[in-house]
Amino acid sequence: MPNGSFLELMLGSPVTTADAGGAFSATITANENGVAKLAKLQCSLRGDKAGANISLRTWQCAQVRAITLNGADLYIRGSNTPGAPMSQFGPDRRGIIAGLPDVALSSRDTILVTGYYTYGSAEGEFSVGVPYTPVSKRDMNPGAPLRGPEVLAASPDTAVGTGSATDVTCTFDTNGVFDMSRIVFSASLPPTSNIDPESGAAYVNNVVLRQLILRSDYNNVIGANTPEYGCGQFSGDRDTNWLELGRHRVTSGDTLVATVYQTSALTARVSFSVPQTVRAGGVPSADGSGDPCVPKCG
Repeated sequence: MPNGSFLELMLGSPVTTADAGGAFSATITANENGVAKLAKLQCSLRGDKAGANISLRTWQCAQVRAITLNGADLYIRGSNTPGAPMSQFGPDRRGIIAGLPDVALSSRDTILVTGYYTYGSAEGEFSVGVPYTPVSKRDMNPGAPLRGPEVLAASPDTAVGTGSATDVTCTFDTNGVFDMSRIVFSASLPPTSNIDPESGAAYVNNVVLRQLILRSDYNNVIGANTPEYGCGQFSGDRDTNWLELGRHRVTSGDTLVATVYQTSALTARVSFSVPQTVRAGGVPSADGSGDPCVPKCG
């Protein structure tokens, strides 16, 4: 399956506890047949109760000890308890390091990822996710690239309390087409004695996405048992778009709702935006036409 040829969704695992000094695992369970891209596996390991409010990128000091398909196929190899650096699967990585294969999954098939780290008496949270093309989306083209000058459709800055799933909503105010693959999330924590401004400003890597729904359409985050997907792969400084989530037509009043979750001891501030072309025109452009939809949008 060529990269980007078919519409993808985010196949995620539920969150699991990840204490320092002991192995921990998160399990992705497919809820329909499809193909998972293991090379784009994302490991989200965050949080540290020993450090109170501190914002840690814990995956940078962790390792992956096993990637197991249906309890049998191992993708971490070596003798004497091998442990591959988890940073190569972190949400903030700049690209693909290992060319792990695409794997076909049937409904209820599992991908289990086992991790380990040493960091005092830290207590963290762990979840994993992969880009996934379900059979139901296999013949769906993601749509043509946007044509003409773009605007940014954006959500308001939204308070997201600790341990509570919160909706962050972009309401489109004009007709057009937007590119969900180029969505950008931002999240921050206010500086405290435990959080310096730099780490607090990078908090998007510690926030997860539990739902992403346009209008009342399907959820782009799928999987069994409250799956989630790290927002860090949608940070504004990424080098690549990790998923092909497609281009979508919208009319004024349509909403794109992101349900996000975080577990610091503080309230985070979260927002997101997507590039959009405006159907009615009126956006200044180099040719002076003001019409980004020539000959047509999408």
